[in-house]
Amino acid sequence: MLALLISIYVVSDTAQSIDMVGEDVRVEGVVRGDVSIVKGNLDVLGRVTGDVSVVSGDLHLFKNAVVEGDVSVVGGDVVLDSGAVIEEDLAIVAGKLINDGGEIRGEVTKVSSGVLNMAIKGILDNTLKVVESPSSSFGRGRRHFAYTYGVLSELLSLILGFLILVIFFLLMKGFILKMVDYMERDTLRTVLFGFLVYLLMVPVLLLLIVSVVGILLIPVYIVALVIGMLISLTAGMVYVGRRIRENISREWNEWGDFLAGFAVYAVLVLLYIFVKILPFDICCLAGMVKALYNIYLVALSVLGLGVLFKIIFRIKD
Repeated sequence: MLALLISIYVVSDTAQSIDMVGEDVRVEGVVRGDVSIVKGNLDVLGRVTGDVSVVSGDLHLFKNAVVEGDVSVVGGDVVLDSGAVIEEDLAIVAGKLINDGGEIRGEVTKVSSGVLNMAIKGILDNTLKVVESPSSSFGRGRRHFAYTYGVLSELLSLILGFLILVIFFLLMKGFILKMVDYMERDTLRTVLFGFLVYLLMVPVLLLLIVSVVGILLIPVYIVALVIGMLISLTAGMVYVGRRIRENISREWNEWGDFLAGFAVYAVLVLLYIFVKILPFDICCLAGMVKALYNIYLVALSVLGLGVLFKIIFRIKD
């Protein structure tokens, strides 16, 4: 119980807005401003005079709690106890509303379905994974489970990722090969455009979240990002494979290029798995290998997103 209390950030009366990431927050007094929580739950026992936004977390308005502004929740549920009041609009994406006698004086907008909820919550929760330390004092059985689960998870992710990228290559081979040609003609500027896309991803999402109208576009935005990222990774792997083919003077087709580019990623993942299952801990080495294959994926996605940016906005080389 003590650990639970320590993990919650308690807010009494304040004239400042509250912006927290990765923390559970409890408002017990009056917040004269906005409250924005990312990757955490928000409990309101008092009053918030501004807007409330919660991403990847639940919002609970206790008895007689009041939010005077708009409320938006993405990837979480909204619970209203008896006497709780939301004076403006409420928007919920990938979550549900549980109203036990509360009052919502504005419009209620809900974007929710089983598949959509799983997709959005999976994307949001992907960055919240907590890996149990192998040096835990709970014994060898738990350490063995942690190792086994980690290995199976990495292998399944590798296989699933390969199948998804193969499907995208089959469906969009012509367009992907066109992207690779763009990469070859102006690699440096393409990378710069890719970094620009990365820098704009989060600000655009935040603008959609804080806007009650724009929040309806969040599912479309997320789906577009996922598809764009998968296309970018596929094109990036074909590009790497083509560079490998040219450097070793081998003859194979575009499928060989794709497999060669994916093989670089697969080797790094398998090396990481090998290091993790060793009977002794080499934490630094495992971390370095994992960082390498993450950097590889980021580099490919940056290159691919840069090409998509140029194609969408018709920027010529």
